[in-house]
Amino acid sequence: MHSSGLTQSLNENALSLEASEALPWLLETLSPQHCLLLIGIGSSSAVLWANETRLNEGIREALTESIHYTIVPLTKSLWGVRLIRREAQEDPSMDLGLHTLCRSLVRRLDSAFRRDLSALNQEAGIGIETEVGLFTVTPVSSLTAAQELDGHIAELNDLLDMIANQELTCQFQPIVDLRDGYTYGYEALIRSPKGRLVRRFGQMFEAADRASMVAWFDIACQEQCFVQAAKLGLKRSLFVNMDAAGLAYLDLHDRSLAARAHDLGLSPSRIVIEITERQAIEDFPRLIQYMNRLRADGFKIAIDDAGAGYNSLYTISEMRPDFIKIDRAMVRNIDVNGERRALLAALLQYARRIGTAVLAEGAETEGELATLIDLGIPYGQGYLMGRPQDDFRGVTKNLREFIEKRAELRKTLQSGQVYTISELARPGLTMSEDTLLNLAVRRFSRDPSLTSIVVTLNERPLGLLMRSRVQSLLDVVRETKSYDEVPEKPISEWIETSALNVHGTTPINEVARQAMTRKDISLDTDILVTETDGRYRGVVPARMLLEAATGVQENRRRYADSLTGMPGRVALEQIARERLGENGSLAFIRFDIEGLESFNRRFGVIYGDDAIQATARLLRETAIEIGQPQDFLSHLGGDNFVVLTVPERSRAFVEAMKTKFEQIKSQFFSGEQIRQGFFDLEEPGGGIRKVPLISLCFATSDNRTRRFGKYPQVMSELDALLLPATRGQGTRKAA
Repeated sequence: MHSSGLTQSLNENALSLEASEALPWLLETLSPQHCLLLIGIGSSSAVLWANETRLNEGIREALTESIHYTIVPLTKSLWGVRLIRREAQEDPSMDLGLHTLCRSLVRRLDSAFRRDLSALNQEAGIGIETEVGLFTVTPVSSLTAAQELDGHIAELNDLLDMIANQELTCQFQPIVDLRDGYTYGYEALIRSPKGRLVRRFGQMFEAADRASMVAWFDIACQEQCFVQAAKLGLKRSLFVNMDAAGLAYLDLHDRSLAARAHDLGLSPSRIVIEITERQAIEDFPRLIQYMNRLRADGFKIAIDDAGAGYNSLYTISEMRPDFIKIDRAMVRNIDVNGERRALLAALLQYARRIGTAVLAEGAETEGELATLIDLGIPYGQGYLMGRPQDDFRGVTKNLREFIEKRAELRKTLQSGQVYTISELARPGLTMSEDTLLNLAVRRFSRDPSLTSIVVTLNERPLGLLMRSRVQSLLDVVRETKSYDEVPEKPISEWIETSALNVHGTTPINEVARQAMTRKDISLDTDILVTETDGRYRGVVPARMLLEAATGVQENRRRYADSLTGMPGRVALEQIARERLGENGSLAFIRFDIEGLESFNRRFGVIYGDDAIQATARLLRETAIEIGQPQDFLSHLGGDNFVVLTVPERSRAFVEAMKTKFEQIKSQFFSGEQIRQGFFDLEEPGGGIRKVPLISLCFATSDNRTRRFGKYPQVMSELDALLLPATRGQGTRKAA
């Protein structure tokens, strides 16, 4: 290369477009069909070096796929490249592939320039400056309408001014652990000061998006979030938003995200980067590469707004994030929407399989929150749990207690224990009997999630007005946008007075059985729940009732003893700890079958299993005849059974079981053996030993005269009380 080469370049650059030609070319390039790249040249030697041939060579090498383009000189130090979009392709300026192209083109141009400059310096007598050329490649998004330019520029200037003057602030919204009600972390949400042209975050993002500044805007937001969190003394997890397209720019900054966090005293292990897809991202391998860099630095990854937009199951399966954030659209009215519950339950199961935690956003009612807890969603966020604040604040004591109680209820469900219908009841909407139908129709029209209205008199339900009853009127209102066609009649004339009405203490499986026998009950019907004195308590959707009853049966099978079908040790411990914590009236009864080991040796294990199953059957029969709905029967394995009941019933329960057990002995022994009271057992070393017939031994303990200790102490006490019986000294020991 020699000096004439540089002179040639300068002459070619002199052919740049006149201003009158450049403006129409730029406006045409900024149409939705094209994308513009601006190549800026920042040194005089690079300006002399650059020409169309060299720039074309760099562009062709940087492109990873075949894309039509044209290149023109706009000024001596600025070139424009028009990329022609393929049909149905998304805006290239928002594709990670375009950002990669820009970075690659900068590297290739800089490398080629330095190579040529080095060769030129080796030639004698050439006085070319030795500075390294500075190339910049900037993608510019298309403009939808020229008349919008002024407004866009004003918004962008406002945003740039806030960033330059560090006026952006952030607030923190609590993220709650739905298993215990305590705060797990906070999401940092960017806010602008009052009086600004762009107030909402969406406006700020749009302004940055139009100027292809999303990545830089993200970095400015992250800096502010880190600074404020550090000032407040962050001790929990911090969730920070970032657009997926901006990940490509992280390594262009002089300091990594982890280094900036460390500078402020923040540990990346406490920071969760929420990746948001505002446009479709097709280059998943490259995106995952950037995410893995963040993970290597200690950050956790969350996929934001799962269930909305492009954040699909495919995205989740490819990225395998630490958290999936469920969009508010899926959470809204989930307590009355069976389809959404089923979808969220399936998503939760999938997340568990890939080791990802689910975080549900937007819970705004207790019904929605209770449903999320019932489904097993581990984390929640929403106005009900706390609005964004300038400092770190947790949930209120009342809400934490609500979450704890509901979480314990879920454990009860998981154990297979049947709980009462009152636990499922939600308040519902009540109206007096003289309320006009017009008002009821208006409420149904305004609230699509409202399934029924309860009509009451003196706090007692008279009946239900179901949405289906007035659906034809709602259709007319929607078509005419008028309530004139609604009859001027009291709501009491339209209610269903034969609606299923149950006491709150009724077990859900019993209510489910009643509902199954009613022809007038569908999945969209509500069931009335009342207190024991008849006062209204709430309603339970039939769909939710059946889901809960099915869940009880499934979990009962999961935790039940395989021989008897009774709840096992896990279920007993959960229920016992819960009832011991309530400090209510409680009695434990422990039943064992004395002599079962010898019985098995003489008659075989199969007959021994028959005896165990017969004992379980007797316990169920006795619980129905003498016990109460809250009694809990469990089989700890082998011949060991435990019953939880109230002290007033324990003696009668034991006496009934003794009588019944004596009656079933004829199923296992001959008349002669029963009269003699023993059977012959051949000893392994020879000889015959007379062995007593199997019998039922028991031990009882209650809290009528003393307080119970912890669960293990109670069980140890029952074991000790049974020892004399197991040694053959008797069949009864009670405390």
